[in-house]
Amino acid sequence: MIPRNLFVIGIFLLLAGCQQATSPLPTINESRVHIRPVWSPDGRTIAFKATVNQVAGLYLVDTSGANLRLLKSANDLVGYSWSPDSRQMVFSDSGNLSMMNVTGDSLVRLTSTTTDIEPGWSYDGSRILFLRNSDVSILNLATDSVTAVLSGGEFPTWHPNGDFVTVQYSYAGGGYYTYWFLDVQPDSSRGTYIWTFTDYGQCGFISVNPTGASVQQFAFAFLPFAGYSQVWVVDVPTGTFYQLTDDGGDYPCYSPDGSKIVFTRTIRGDGGLWIINVDGTGKHRLTTP
Repeated sequence: MIPRNLFVIGIFLLLAGCQQATSPLPTINESRVHIRPVWSPDGRTIAFKATVNQVAGLYLVDTSGANLRLLKSANDLVGYSWSPDSRQMVFSDSGNLSMMNVTGDSLVRLTSTTTDIEPGWSYDGSRILFLRNSDVSILNLATDSVTAVLSGGEFPTWHPNGDFVTVQYSYAGGGYYTYWFLDVQPDSSRGTYIWTFTDYGQCGFISVNPTGASVQQFAFAFLPFAGYSQVWVVDVPTGTFYQLTDDGGDYPCYSPDGSKIVFTRTIRGDGGLWIINVDGTGKHRLTTP
């Protein structure tokens, strides 16, 4: 239930109407080969998860599409993030958080719980946001202390002002789910609902546009009841939203200047990384599986 004292932009039904879901999601043969792209703060490199020449792990590629290289071999990566200076990465491997230089050396384990996933390095470099079980938690790198700041959030992602955005959901009946996007102040654990919708598809992988003094725009992936996953963009002040991709899109991530989004094109037979301007123009391939 939404607390009465929190402002809700509105509830929208996305995509295909109001018919109830009476069967599981149809099987759609989507391609996801190069996934979870993350743009470096200096704008030069994109990290992603893939299996290349039978080696699974964390890979790097220049934003020109050149210089593909393996950073860390791993079979169970569930999220990773760049340091603000683009010299290190934090990642979750088998539920433990570790960090290392992007040169591939100086590996340091940060946690040992086997339940820590989806890390995000804060813009000031002092904290790492991540999920531990069902809690959004923060690791303070100076003290090695971990604080749970929110229960039930998923896909947490930082804004440069120190807030983070996450999504919560609940079953709304008739096969539908209601999704709520929250803007959270981590030091006070105060959260404000900034956008919400109800549908029977699956929502995830939020990316916040890093420009501006507050959360003005974010993107997410949405898998409808039938059809390909697509990337959607939300304008927070107006509550308007639009579909950015039309031939399959997942795992969106903004460029440091907020002008572009890298994503996995999921149409059958592709599964590689593409880059697109936030207005839908300039779409071009970055990697070929």
